[in-house]
Amino acid sequence: MREIARVQQGFYPTQDRIVGIISRLFNLAAGTGTINVLDAGCGTGKAIHDLREQWLKRRPDLKINLLGIESDKSRYEKAQEQLSSGPGGGTALWAAIEDTYVQGGVSLLWFNPPYDRIRGAGRTELSLFQKVKDWPARGTGVLVMIVPDYVLADV
Repeated sequence: MREIARVQQGFYPTQDRIVGIISRLFNLAAGTGTINVLDAGCGTGKAIHDLREQWLKRRPDLKINLLGIESDKSRYEKAQEQLSSGPGGGTALWAAIEDTYVQGGVSLLWFNPPYDRIRGAGRTELSLFQKVKDWPARGTGVLVMIVPDYVLADV
């Protein structure tokens, strides 16, 4: 696990510069409809909140609904406040990713999992990925997975 994440109980927020880079990868067309963005392990909700803000600067007509899942109660409370503010609204769920299910899929799944080992079970991120991989709407949904450079260096 990333050292700072150990100190913060597995929480390692996506850096602002990474959110900015990812926001520019999408060319959102007019008439897109409502975009449902889900952050599985949203922390305080800042990453997808900022993503929505950056998209709305470019396309103020977009309808973006934010959804978050967070297992830490204090971060969940911050996420609920952050995600519900702003145009399009949103909500957070206080639960573990392993205990949740998404029916119908989402437009974009933001996934910045903890990178660690579970004794006897393997890699944390792989276990969580198996849980969420089908959550983006089939054929139209996008999965954005944040992978730290040190993980890629080990490949």
